[in-house]
Amino acid sequence: MLIAVTDQNRLPLHTISPGITSADEEVILILEASKANQVAEDHYKDDFWDGPDLFKLNACLRFLKKSPAEPLELPIIYYNVHPHVRFCDGRHRTTALVDMGLKTVPVLTSKTIANGLVHLWGKKQTALDEYDFTNCTTKTILGTV
Repeated sequence: MLIAVTDQNRLPLHTISPGITSADEEVILILEASKANQVAEDHYKDDFWDGPDLFKLNACLRFLKKSPAEPLELPIIYYNVHPHVRFCDGRHRTTALVDMGLKTVPVLTSKTIANGLVHLWGKKQTALDEYDFTNCTTKTILGTV
């Protein structure tokens, strides 16, 4: 079963996320799940947490298992200080997706930031097999072949 995702209420991205300007092209970047999880773990540690807030994580997991499923808002990443990538929003959703065994995690970002994170990219085809992007306005999806 595909997980429906959406970028509704997230665009224009520069109005939500620091480090992204109105001149940047908005893209959906496919991250390899283990690497996305590491970015989330690093962010928890940067905020002096031992890990995810279990209440938030369980709420994300319950949301993902609801039937009928509602589209999941895509997480957003940006550079805090280049090359340090950070979540603007969505690290608990990312952790939940990884905990569910998904191999990729789609996130919203700018094309400039995405091109600086090629080492984190996951397979685009795998993401297309895991997620339903029909509720997304953003049409550019970046990932490895």
